[in-house]
Amino acid sequence: PVEYLVGGLLAVPSLAIVYGPPGCLKSFLMADLAASVAGGLPWLPPSPGMTTPTSRPTKKAPVLWLDFDNGKRRTADRFDALGKAKNLPKETELYYVSMPSPWLDASDNGAMTDLLNRITARSVKLVVIDNLGTVSGKADENSGDMIPVMSHMRRLVEESGATVVILHHERKGNGTIGRAGETLRGHSSIEASLDLALLVSRDPHAESIEIKSTKTRDIDVPDFGATFT
Repeated sequence: PVEYLVGGLLAVPSLAIVYGPPGCLKSFLMADLAASVAGGLPWLPPSPGMTTPTSRPTKKAPVLWLDFDNGKRRTADRFDALGKAKNLPKETELYYVSMPSPWLDASDNGAMTDLLNRITARSVKLVVIDNLGTVSGKADENSGDMIPVMSHMRRLVEESGATVVILHHERKGNGTIGRAGETLRGHSSIEASLDLALLVSRDPHAESIEIKSTKTRDIDVPDFGATFT
């Protein structure tokens, strides 16, 4: 049977991307998911007064968050707030590192082997990398340079047995409407390598977001949403 870290969403092992425009809360959404998995808590529970079940079950597992975007202070503040809001005990296995040195270069096989060793040493089952553009080294995002980058990500998944989620950006609109997956920015090899792609959208300054699957290799993921509260 397929094992899920987050019911009906993130299979183990698998490679996923969560993407959207800047300011759509995708990083915070995934930080909330990471804290829920680390604590073994249902993800996205119903709002107060809501009778419709909305939460997805999680399987408690060690989590590793790699931040190359938000910075040390903001990353620490977010996980501190999430830990308090979810009443996570201090021994919760949620590991995070922000702006590390040396910087991760996913185009370098040796660097990815080092990361693999860190994941396996802590028996991590969920890895979140924020974001793809900052860890691709000298690879041109819009060229075949991304093929080895994504193959290294796949190797990371298969050899660690973990679920790897990469945060990424949406392609800027060009006035044409095509297949939903074409909104994922970069070379076609990025989407081709994935087991799941989730597009996050948000109206300016809105508290609610919408999440849509634009690619899945496992069970279909119906559109869903969340509200920051």
